[in-house]
Order: sequence, then structure tokens, then C-alpha cells
Amino acid sequence: MKVSVLICLLFFSCTSKNNNTDNSVDHPVERISIVESKSENSIQNKSLVDFSYDHKTILSRNDFECNVFVYEGSLVIQLIKDKEEVNISLGGINLYSAKPFAGNFTLASQENENTALVSIYANDTNSGERIKSPIFFDGKLEIISFNEKELRIEIDALGGSYNDMKKTDNWKTIKGSVVAINPQFSQINENIKKLFY
Repeated sequence: MKVSVLICLLFFSCTSKNNNTDNSVDHPVERISIVESKSENSIQNKSLVDFSYDHKTILSRNDFECNVFVYEGSLVIQLIKDKEEVNISLGGINLYSAKPFAGNFTLASQENENTALVSIYANDTNSGERIKSPIFFDGKLEIISFNEKELRIEIDALGGSYNDMKKTDNWKTIKGSVVAINPQFSQINENIKKLFY
């Protein structure tokens, strides 16, 4: 669990350090460590997750657990159940400046652009073998609602295999939606509550 989260954080921390030249910015979120939440809502923490690639379902289930990690300049959302997992990350120095929070899937990010990453680890429902999930090359991820009661995400993207990265004609549609009830935040303080909507 923590390995996947740390990989996402390393990527975004490098991006933020290269772009953030204004030390006077009043960041709404403090740097916090990864800790497990013991919320009373943890028993009811269930998430509906749907992803399709080229109009074919690659993941659909309603019993994922949702963990949210809020950091300065980055946001990591982990959906996990059994051996299946979805990791969603947003990063950028302006990530929390406008609501709803959003990020772009891109192969060449621009300065001050909020970027998104998604990795999917899903199993075939018949064979139980790991599905080869697509890489997200272009598109947008938007967090429709973000609070301790509900987290709702919509994804509209294009992607494919690693070999298709420079072959845009081969890119296929990727659709994704997440509805998490009582998502578990690693920590909730007054700064983080100001981000809720």
C-alpha cells in the first residue's frame, strides 16, 4: 500500500520543486505524514469503482476501500480491495487554488499545470489473472465532490500500451468513475477541512 503511495509522491514532489519558485505562497495544506485513520466511519467506507477501456469494462466493483492522503501540492487517492487496486494522484503548485480540483493526463506537462496519474491493478473475473491495464496519455480527471462524507471522481481520457505512446492513432477511450462513501483521510485538520466541497 505505502509503496504505491510513495511512488506517486516522489513523482509529484520532483515536479513541485522544479516549478515552485515563489516561497511566499500561503499553502492551505501542511506537510503531514502517512498515518492510518481510526474513524468511526471506517466500517461504512465503501466505494463504487468503474473503469472501461475501448468501451470494454476492465474493472467494476462496489466494495473498494478508499484512503485519501492530502499533501502540499499533491493529492493521493488509493482504492483497494483484495488483490485489486486503483491509485489516483493529482499534483501541481496550483492544485488547491480552484474547485473542483482537477488534473490533466499529459505526456508533456506545462509549467503551473495540474497533472493526473492513474494506475489500475485489476484481475480478470473468469481466469483471475492480472489484466493488462492501459496507460493514460491524454484527457482530464475531475473531483466532483471532496469531503469526509463523499468523494466523487470522473475521468475522461485516452490511452493505450507503452508502445502506443507516440502513436496517437492507436489511442483508445478510457472512462472512469469513482463514488466513495466515507473515504478515510490520513488526517483531518482545519486546513484540510477548508478544502472540502
